[in-house]
Amino acid sequence: MYKRAASGWAKHLDFIILDMICLELAFILGYMIRHGIRNPYSNVIYRNMGIVILLIDFVMLLFMETLKDVMKRGIYQEFSRTFRHVFSFILVLTAYMFSIRVGDDYSRTTIFLMGIIYFALSYIVRLIWKQLMKQHGSTINESTLLIVSSEKRAAEIMESIHKNDFGHYRILGWVFHDQYKVGRVVEGVKVVTTYQDITEYIKGHWSMKY
Repeated sequence: MYKRAASGWAKHLDFIILDMICLELAFILGYMIRHGIRNPYSNVIYRNMGIVILLIDFVMLLFMETLKDVMKRGIYQEFSRTFRHVFSFILVLTAYMFSIRVGDDYSRTTIFLMGIIYFALSYIVRLIWKQLMKQHGSTINESTLLIVSSEKRAAEIMESIHKNDFGHYRILGWVFHDQYKVGRVVEGVKVVTTYQDITEYIKGHWSMKY
């Protein structure tokens, strides 16, 4: 199977943005629960924290590969991966605050509440966003497949695609050996070219819409 997709962290940009929004909301709510209905950004100390947590979160999302295979994960796997990320994030944030000797300037209750809210928001938003992408056939971060196979294995391959929850892939078509099969629909997917003509097909028809 041939595929073409956005590479690196850019292919998960939507999840990264949503996660950072969840973190900022958690930060604001945690502050308000602890200190009352006040704007945390009016306090220079917490305003600085609001920026630092975004930087830490972004770096950790990349280096911990938290979003790797995000579309393939079930609810329990997502729970575990989200919890691990949030727990590690709080540890890194705490270590950072004490390393620059500002740990005593921040409310531990605020940090604790932020962690709990961040975990809940991030987990729920990821599940909802993945479901929306699948239901509406969104092409955001979608990989494109050109399936090279024999016709006798078509049913097996399609079953594997559905079983492993690869609904975020956009299937361009089948590539079979026989010329006369081009144009036919097999397992709901059109036969678009032959083995011999695959290079020319890719050059002329493969496009990205995202």
